Amino acid sequence: MKKLILSVFLLAAINSIYSQWTVNYQHTNGAVTALSFLNSRLGIASFSQTLDGNVILKTSNAGTNWISAYNSMDGGIRTSKFQSTDTILAIKLWYLYVQIYPGGIRTDTAKLIMNNGSINAIQIINKNFVCMMSNVGLFCKTINGGLLWDTLSIKPGGDSRGVNGLHFVNNNTGYCCGNDGLFYKTTNGGGAWQQLSHGLGNINFNYVYFPTNDTGFAVAGSNLYKTVNGGNNWTQLVNFPTWYNNINGLSCPTAATIYAVGYPNTSISNSPISMSTNSGINWTSYSPFPNGGVMRSISFTRPDTGYAGSEGSLIQKFVSPASGVVRIENELPAGFSLKQNYPNPFNPTTNIKYSITKNSGVILKVFDARGREIETLVNERQNAGVYIVKFESKKLSSGIYFYNLNADGNSETKQMVLIK
Repeated sequence: MKKLILSVFLLAAINSIYSQWTVNYQHTNGAVTALSFLNSRLGIASFSQTLDGNVILKTSNAGTNWISAYNSMDGGIRTSKFQSTDTILAIKLWYLYVQIYPGGIRTDTAKLIMNNGSINAIQIINKNFVCMMSNVGLFCKTINGGLLWDTLSIKPGGDSRGVNGLHFVNNNTGYCCGNDGLFYKTTNGGGAWQQLSHGLGNINFNYVYFPTNDTGFAVAGSNLYKTVNGGNNWTQLVNFPTWYNNINGLSCPTAATIYAVGYPNTSISNSPISMSTNSGINWTSYSPFPNGGVMRSISFTRPDTGYAGSEGSLIQKFVSPASGVVRIENELPAGFSLKQNYPNPFNPTTNIKYSITKNSGVILKVFDARGREIETLVNERQNAGVYIVKFESKKLSSGIYFYNLNADGNSETKQMVLIK
């Protein structure tokens, strides 16, 4: 009886939180094993165990459309990432597959990177600096876009512990983690690695992520750990939700904002998505599409916009109602219009209000005074209505900016002023 009451309470806690998850794409079959976005518009999704073998889909318009980028009947694709806007890297055991799209034409190449162990993790710092780690501790990197690769072992002889995760903060500082308490750090781009005495014992680390030089998160089964001093000391985040048997994915668009997905335990039937906005101190959970199955992967391009992939072949998209696009339900559109932002002048945020009279493809962009695109705030189909979107300018300097709305053949531009 107590277990039933606890289950009902947990479900109510999850479903009572307002969420904006919608089905973005559903494949015919297979699990979404990896999601990766180069920017707010350009992303890829890896599917495994489909009738077509391994499939990689690509979007260039923030999930509005997904097209085939790669498929292979021989299987084995573990993950995929963008190296640049026209190059996708896909990992297959110890091989690196490269798909290049100059002018939209695909060319595939396969390169043997490691002949000992299998590649467990890959990270792309920039289009020239790419690094990988194998399960036996072989570290491989290129600093010239893949023309030449260097390989070395991070572990001393006799250390048989498996390596699972890898993350670089920048070109110099990186971390790797693994089984039986394995945790190493480099400060010279992987040339030398030092074992960290984290004080957590011989736990099995699955992966590690550092949004800043000092702040990092490490996953071990269903537990999440945090450091604020570059990995020297770690503490368990005791308020992390307890309804996961295993954490499958972690995404940190900022050091304060964390999203997590995982396999649910027996206290709950679906796979919630958990979020913290204060660097893991407190957590809330969102209930995604009910028939999506277990969430396997997650990728947030910014704190208010992200994607999650499930074992049920679904890609789901999240837009926060607090800082994304919000439809004003009690207002009817009198016609196509773009209102003056408010407040104006502003610092650091302002609201942009607009209305459309029928279901349309809507694009709202921000430009600087020289006409260069700064950010795409909206790029999706919307029903007739009145909408408000928040624009944040934390990384911009003072000056005049323009925002342009396009929908159903109509276009309007207005000016706004940022004063810091």
